[in-house]
Amino acid sequence: MKCVYSTYRSNIHVNTKRGIIISQAHVHTHHDSCKNNDCLRELILWLTEDISLTVSDRRYIRDLSREVKKNPLSDEKQKRLKQIASISLPMSADAMDAALRIRSHREFFVYAWRIIGRILRTQLRKIKKTDVFVFADIIKKLGILSNTFERMTIYPFKLYATLILQDIASAMRACAQFEISDTRTYLKRARSRMKWIFLLHKLYKEIVIPLTFFLTRAMLRIRRNGVTWTERVKLFREFDAVKYAALRKKVHVFPSTLSLVSDLAVIKPMKHKLNILLTSAKVYMDAYDWPRALLTLVRAARLISTNPS
Repeated sequence: MKCVYSTYRSNIHVNTKRGIIISQAHVHTHHDSCKNNDCLRELILWLTEDISLTVSDRRYIRDLSREVKKNPLSDEKQKRLKQIASISLPMSADAMDAALRIRSHREFFVYAWRIIGRILRTQLRKIKKTDVFVFADIIKKLGILSNTFERMTIYPFKLYATLILQDIASAMRACAQFEISDTRTYLKRARSRMKWIFLLHKLYKEIVIPLTFFLTRAMLRIRRNGVTWTERVKLFREFDAVKYAALRKKVHVFPSTLSLVSDLAVIKPMKHKLNILLTSAKVYMDAYDWPRALLTLVRAARLISTNPS
């Protein structure tokens, strides 16, 4: 399991193997002998998002999350943590790696969102065309962001980063010409594009990953028992009904989040297609057809990922 951390305010480089933008000082591989607190925090973070944990394990993980912030964990507690993880994380390495990449990139998008937000709220609010040094400071900040966006080489980040780069470049040119209104317009559009990445992260974190946990566990039980299709549907109905109901509710309410994003921020309008896919996913979830529900949700995520091509 790879532990990925990003400190975007410090030295940033490109991991050429995967095209991930990460800080070199914060990358290492999680293994049985690892005692690094950053690594343990990452493992704890994943486990706190795992809806399949038992109540006692969840309580234990919460206690460890508080303890690891203060002092290194004892060997016994590290061993127990890894035991929970080995049972609780049956996902494939590829799925885990993809989720880690989305999370690590999201950190930078959040950072960029805040920087541009501060520029819009403070520097551009009462600026005058004679404030040359303020314009110069904005150009400097945007230049630092653009350098990082240029280094994004994997999908979907490369696609959205390319569009955001165009807006940032336009904003920098407007700043150089002391055009306050145009600068504000381009920066607002850049933030509109970032919302699609936040939506993608939300879809993976709250729905796709938890449903993958459910399906993996259910399929393991199905393979062990060799059940028929009729029995399989019954198993899905009875498999952790309370947690599944909470997950199904998230699928039902997720389309409402589409109101937060705009088709004007991407090249090809896709909210209509997303609504169709999400409606189908709701039908499959209600019918306890988990494989088709997951496939439909992954298609929705892929549509968000590849739209501006």
